[in-house]
Parts: sequence; C-alpha cells; structure tokens
Amino acid sequence: MTKSSSAGNFGVILASFAPPKSEDTQKNCSTAPIPAASTLEKSMSMIKTEALLQRIPLFTDVPTDELVPIAEVTQKSIYKRGDTIIRRGHVPPGLVIILNGRAHELARNVSESKEVILDQYSTGDCLGFSGLIGAQQHPTSIIASCPIDALFVPRHSFDRVIASSAALASA
Repeated sequence: MTKSSSAGNFGVILASFAPPKSEDTQKNCSTAPIPAASTLEKSMSMIKTEALLQRIPLFTDVPTDELVPIAEVTQKSIYKRGDTIIRRGHVPPGLVIILNGRAHELARNVSESKEVILDQYSTGDCLGFSGLIGAQQHPTSIIASCPIDALFVPRHSFDRVIASSAALASA
C-alpha cells in the first residue's frame, strides 16, 4: 500500500491492522499452537491506533490513557470505490475516520430528480456523528469516491466508552 501525497500525517501504512498470519511457527513442537496474534502484536496495534486517534481533531485534547478504551473497540474498515459508507435515512452504525482516500456526500435534488454532491471528505475527516448523537438518521448518503482505508468505532461501543470517560464526553 502506498502513501497518498495528500495524506500528510495520516499517510500511515496500515500493515499493523492486517489479520495475523495463522501459520504455526512451531510445527514440530508437541505443545498447543501459538495464538494467531500475540499479546505484543495486539499491544503494538493498539499503540498505533491510539496515535492515529490523537491526530483526529475530535480527539486531540483527550489524554492518551483516555483513548485506550476507544482504541480497543476500533476496527479497520476498507471501502471500495462506489461503496456506501452512510446511507441516507439510516442511522449511521458508528464513527468512520478516513485514514486514506476520499468520499462525497450526496443529496437528492427533488425538483430535478437527481443527486447532487454537497460535500467531499478526505484523510482525517470523521463521518457518522449523527449516529453517535441521539442515534439520528443521516439526511444524506456518503459514498467512497475511491478506495478508502478507515477506522470504524461502532456506535454501541462508542456510547459505552463515552459514558465512562469524562474527557471523551467533553470532546
């Protein structure tokens, strides 16, 4: 995977988010197989996720130790060009943070019976706030303009973490 020139500080190679290889490195041992992801790999991935989250404007003032619970529930998401990230009229399933790529927001122009681009999003932008605040339906659709690497925080996990963190609740 290559860095996008517009990626700035977010141009991070996401190899640490790749699923661990399931190869058993101790094939000739009589002990139980080694788990797919070691504790060290998980810790390293968590540190990288926390570092990425700290660069997002929503989380810049949140202390690192307060980001640990968010990093623990954060998942990597990949969208192909044309994928719907958020569907008009639906409650977004969580917070999507674009690491690399671009998306555009579409609204229906009723008088002309067509969709128009309202806004464009790129590296560092957060999508899906309406789903986090009162589980509101999103008024527009957001579509991937090109392949996107993103972090995804499920709404139910976000709510649980916010309820237990004063710093995150005020962010």
